[in-house]
Amino acid sequence: MTEKEKCDLGLMYSPMEFIGDMFAARDKCTEYNGIPYSETEKRVDFIKNFFGKTGKNVTVENGFKCNLGYNIEVGENFYCNFNCTIYDAGKVKIGDNVMFGPCVTLCTATHPTKARERLNEKGEEL
Repeated sequence: MTEKEKCDLGLMYSPMEFIGDMFAARDKCTEYNGIPYSETEKRVDFIKNFFGKTGKNVTVENGFKCNLGYNIEVGENFYCNFNCTIYDAGKVKIGDNVMFGPCVTLCTATHPTKARERLNEKGEEL
């Protein structure tokens, strides 16, 4: 079983298998946040190509950050205010007519707080 499959199942996983995707998503977030507001169509198209699925009417304000992008699905009439962070190691599905206030953070994954629980069968940190 791959580490990504473990993550999708809610099992302990090591993110190193998809760290390249994470770095690419960070670059994409930086790129998106640099698109001028006057280029509305470009901003919408960017999000529609970045997220796994979107409705027709989607607005994401600047300061947006995420882990992967492709694990995010949003419905119709989605509005995301400034400085939103979505940790989308796991799937994120947001329905229709949802509005986020400023500084919202969604977390789909975390790590054990006890170091011993973070060790693999070889005694190495995951």
